[in-house]
Amino acid sequence: IKSKIYIYTSIEKRSKMYLLKNDPVELVEEKDNWLKIKYYPEKNGVWTGKTIEGWIKKGDGNETKYN
Repeated sequence: IKSKIYIYTSIEKRSKMYLLKNDPVELVEEKDNWLKIKYYPEKNGVWTGKTIEGWIKKGDGNETKYN
């Protein structure tokens, strides 16, 4: 199980952003071995007001919670 799941801005380009184990995400779309997600980061349990949208590899998301 990976502790970091990198978020890709497109299927070809990995960003510096990543998800941590058990970060909840919204599943937007599935395409081949990729999942398009939306992530609403929180700081101290409060939504920061940001929304991060990107792609993760299907096999990397085993510990991520999908809505």
